[in-house]
Amino acid sequence: MLVPATGWGLLHAVPVGVGSALLLLVIWSTWLFHPSLPGRWILAALLLLKLLAGAFILVDRGFDADYFANAQWAPPSSQRIDRRLTFDVPGDKDFSVAWRGYQRALQAENRRTFYLRGTGVTAELWVDGVQTVHLGPNAGEAVDRAPWPAGLRRLTVRLSVAKGARRVFDAGFIDGDGNRKPLDASNVTTRPYVQWRLYVDEIVGFGSVLVDIVLLIVLGGALLVARPWIGIMRAVDFLVPAEAE
Repeated sequence: MLVPATGWGLLHAVPVGVGSALLLLVIWSTWLFHPSLPGRWILAALLLLKLLAGAFILVDRGFDADYFANAQWAPPSSQRIDRRLTFDVPGDKDFSVAWRGYQRALQAENRRTFYLRGTGVTAELWVDGVQTVHLGPNAGEAVDRAPWPAGLRRLTVRLSVAKGARRVFDAGFIDGDGNRKPLDASNVTTRPYVQWRLYVDEIVGFGSVLVDIVLLIVLGGALLVARPWIGIMRAVDFLVPAEAE
């Protein structure tokens, strides 16, 4: 549950959720007083499967992001992966972000329409190294089109926020039916993966949900046999001893 695997099913540990943390507390407190907890070999096998999938099969979806403590994209920066370019957070300091990712065009389009929306921010969207959309601080929204041949397209989004701005921003594209779709982990990857890797990633992602369901069932059965509430009560008694009469 604490092994990070972005894109894994229910227990991806990116970040660790409240449910996973509580379940882990129950397991630890139970194993403390029941070292022979049943089902541990099944748990070990499922953990190994998750490790292998996270390291060699699943792809990194979303954008590589560089965050700068200024509004000019000037180094140094801190890096992370953002799964969606949408936020509305308060702040009182200048900052800027540069996102980089790849989107695969399965079919050629004459042009693809992109949009940038924000309040009090400056932003740019580049396709294959060519600036497509520019959003000014007072515009609210900017829309423009870019050539969209079949194949892998490189996307770059740059955002600059001045001190005191509201920090509202999102980016996306408009499909052939006129629907707005955000640029996010469902359609962008951090690296130029080949198409078969994306298909395998989708299959494994679906299968990982089933694996986590099996994991939770095994854990539930094992913990019922081991009576975890006894271990928790003993742990509480150990940490908070009763006062002497």
